Amino acid sequence: EPVSYVFPAGEASKNLTTLGRILEFLAEEHLTRTDLVLALGGGVTGDLTGFAAATWMRGVDWINVPTTLLSMVDASTGGKTGCDLSEGKNLAGAFHSPRLVVIDVDFLTTLSKENLADGWAEMIKHEIIAGEFKPHSSDVPSAAEIADNLAVKVAVVKEDPFERTGRRALLNCGHTVGHAVEKASGYRLTHGKCVAIGCVEEAKIAFAR
Repeated sequence: EPVSYVFPAGEASKNLTTLGRILEFLAEEHLTRTDLVLALGGGVTGDLTGFAAATWMRGVDWINVPTTLLSMVDASTGGKTGCDLSEGKNLAGAFHSPRLVVIDVDFLTTLSKENLADGWAEMIKHEIIAGEFKPHSSDVPSAAEIADNLAVKVAVVKEDPFERTGRRALLNCGHTVGHAVEKASGYRLTHGKCVAIGCVEEAKIAFAR
């Protein structure tokens, strides 16, 4: 029988304490190497669940079912899992790709415009990397639009899966500054807003150079 563990949404949960509780839950439920873990939620859920799966018995399979636009176009693929430390965001983690990613656009109809805007910040970031801006007719993107956008990230990840050649650094567009803003705000500003700020500020730096 499937069992579930629920933790509070948001960046405040993305820490070693929550990770430890998830691992203790897996131990209590006697999960083995032949079991798998499924993440159902936003980017924080996927990152933490994937990290737990990477460390439980030195690695078990997991499936990612992202429920926000931001997590669909960013954290769902690429293999990066992890959690925050008091010293900074995403400082602990592992590369551990899910066996399967299930993106269901019906989840997007439950989101506010502000939440959708967080996801659009990442989608625009991918368009910057691809050098191709596309007109969008709705606040809620279609499955085809998400697939096309995610293809930009997938292509970069395939060239540099473990961020060793420098190619994958392209995906950090907006994030180097954005993560600093996010932490400085005490995580009161959302990830998407901070990526948008980061894209603007990094563009100013690039122009000045």
